Amino acid sequence: DRHTWDVWHGQMADYQHYIRFSGRFVSEFGMQGFPALPTVASFTTEAERNLQSLTLLLHNKATAGPFRLLTYVERNLPVPTDLAGYIYASQFVQAEALGHAYRGFRRGFGGPGKRAIAGALVWQLNDCWPVVSWAVIDYALRKKPAYYSIKRELAPLMVGMARGDATAEADICIWAVNGSLREVSAELRITLYCLDSAQHSGAPFIDNPATPPRVISRRVTLPPNQSTELHTLPAEPGRVVYAARLLVGTDVAARASLWPEPFRDLALPDPGLHVERLPGDRLRLTAERPAKGVWLTANDHVNFEDNMLDLFPEDEQVIAAPGIDMEPLDITWLGKERA
Repeated sequence: DRHTWDVWHGQMADYQHYIRFSGRFVSEFGMQGFPALPTVASFTTEAERNLQSLTLLLHNKATAGPFRLLTYVERNLPVPTDLAGYIYASQFVQAEALGHAYRGFRRGFGGPGKRAIAGALVWQLNDCWPVVSWAVIDYALRKKPAYYSIKRELAPLMVGMARGDATAEADICIWAVNGSLREVSAELRITLYCLDSAQHSGAPFIDNPATPPRVISRRVTLPPNQSTELHTLPAEPGRVVYAARLLVGTDVAARASLWPEPFRDLALPDPGLHVERLPGDRLRLTAERPAKGVWLTANDHVNFEDNMLDLFPEDEQVIAAPGIDMEPLDITWLGKERA
């Protein structure tokens, strides 16, 4: 049993290195994130809704909590000066951190003789007071982005990617987890997107005999109740996004993406997002260019099936949103404030 507070407390290690601090069972770990702006508004006056207000500082009960949260935000993102922007940034960091943790921990449960990590708890689920905390559901029962990140990483089928040794030069490792008790046959598709060239910005690599194919596809077999290493790619030069999909039949069962980091160094173009309302309170989301951290908000009675999405060209995502009907919908994403 291990409490992994090397990230956040202690040495304040980078959350990208969660896997270095794993154990047979990880029962406590986490990253703080702000509650939703309406939740903050419920315990502040308008004059107090700034990052230096005494009220906001007192609504973080962690030792040096505001300092630690700011440290993780500025390591990874441009630091917003407005409250709404900072809330999104803190929630983005929390979602990314917990995604790294659960993704890596599940990878550690391999086949017989390779089950180094046998479990991890969700720390923490909710709050008993309106507060900046490690919870993924705030005091008003509003889900933070990390809720959806954890939901995807703990799904029966998930796919993950990581750099072999967490450096930009390392090979790209792809694995999947089959949490069911039956073998699963699937197709793994990996698409590479280049963010460097103005000519190709946000577009797939153009096929070139000197580079890997633009789209890599292979059949995979996933044994039950374990993680399976699937593929290794040589890292491409420059700033490249790797997008993986795991298809069972024609259905996308899981997605993953691996972006150049830190995100603060990425000058992401406008992704050209499009949202179409479908019958049955569903939303179809598409993007003309890679989009990171797409966050949907609406009235509290709308219940999004999925959220905090990474979107890519030619990979539409349809999500259920009971209650959305024609309700106003707000969308933000990483880089929107600079677009």
